Amino acid sequence: MATHRRNLIIGFFVVILFFALPCGTSAATDEEPIDSNASLSITYANYLDLDNDGLSDDILTESLLLVPRQLDVWFTLQATVLTLPSGILLGNVITLDQDYTGLTVTIGWYNAAKEPGWYKVSAFAVVITLSGPIVLQAEMLFDPPGGGDPGPPLITDVLVESNTTITP
Repeated sequence: MATHRRNLIIGFFVVILFFALPCGTSAATDEEPIDSNASLSITYANYLDLDNDGLSDDILTESLLLVPRQLDVWFTLQATVLTLPSGILLGNVITLDQDYTGLTVTIGWYNAAKEPGWYKVSAFAVVITLSGPIVLQAEMLFDPPGGGDPGPPLITDVLVESNTTITP
């Protein structure tokens, strides 16, 4: 399971690097580069009781990806990574092959807030448009209040559930 997660994260970064590589350019061009004004932000990250088990050991994150209408989106790959204080990484990847101006990704990380310390949620997006690829990144640090079990982290029963809202 850990190897699969690591391979998924490494694969995602390879995709990002592939799209971030400079493309061939001509010596003279009449086209002005487009100021994409696209943005990716983490709009919410906090702990709560999502699964109604009486414990506030779940994490809810929300990210917002905005793309101006004139860019005509072809394909989007967005990965969200939750880094626990112990360094354990949890990830979620979505792909979308339609045009949009707004994409909200809400993820419930069940039973993930079991360690005291600072948590980091990072979002990475590769947006393929008619004007070329756009690579965006955002992150947020947050600290669920104390608690947690002593000793090694108990992250054996994490369930990740995501929900996307698309704004045409």
